[in-house]
Amino acid sequence: MRRSVLSVVCAGVLAMSVSVGPAAGAEQQPDRCPTPDPPAGFTALWDGHTLHGWQMAGYGSFVVTENCTLMSRGSGGLLWYTREAFGDFHLKLQYRTNNPTDNSGVFMRFPAPWNWDGAWSAQPDDSVRGYEAQIEDNPGGGDPQKTGSIYNFATITDLLAKPTGTWNTYEVKAVGQTYTVILNGQVVNTYTGDGSRALAGHLGFQNHHDGSDVEFRNVWIASLDSGCPGH
Repeated sequence: MRRSVLSVVCAGVLAMSVSVGPAAGAEQQPDRCPTPDPPAGFTALWDGHTLHGWQMAGYGSFVVTENCTLMSRGSGGLLWYTREAFGDFHLKLQYRTNNPTDNSGVFMRFPAPWNWDGAWSAQPDDSVRGYEAQIEDNPGGGDPQKTGSIYNFATITDLLAKPTGTWNTYEVKAVGQTYTVILNGQVVNTYTGDGSRALAGHLGFQNHHDGSDVEFRNVWIASLDSGCPGH
């Protein structure tokens, strides 16, 4: 069964050389990929060239590409960050879709899914997956909940992201039960929960279906917890 949510950590955590589940065989480019250079006030959640500190739940995998990005592979899984749980935070990353039908999502504040059984979407109690900031930019239809949606809670139906093959900057600020979603510098959604979901938990990226090749890079995080110096 899952463990209890880790306590919120204010400082970044140094990378450790450990293998991580089904994704451990991913191609890695430690000698060629640049060292992460987050903006002031942020730390790198992904080191830019390995999967150290990350673990797969469910099925499928993520790979580190020759272009020093994370890319989703297969269906039914989540690549989650094991080393910290976050309370109030500001997450900033870049993503791009490579096919019009690509689909992914950023899951937030969920309990550590150790020993997860089945696909990431299989559990009947949806609260164990926290909230999801959707990534879906299909101009031909697909899921009607488009990028910027807090999935199943605050829906965006317009296509607001840049075209397929173009990098987008995606941000989520979580303060208490309020989630603010920012796409390419513009606030596109704000949602305040009813208190039924946790105020702290882990973060992760979804691999949604076979043939969906969503890439991530420059994954930064800043704590907005009131107990952390400078916030």
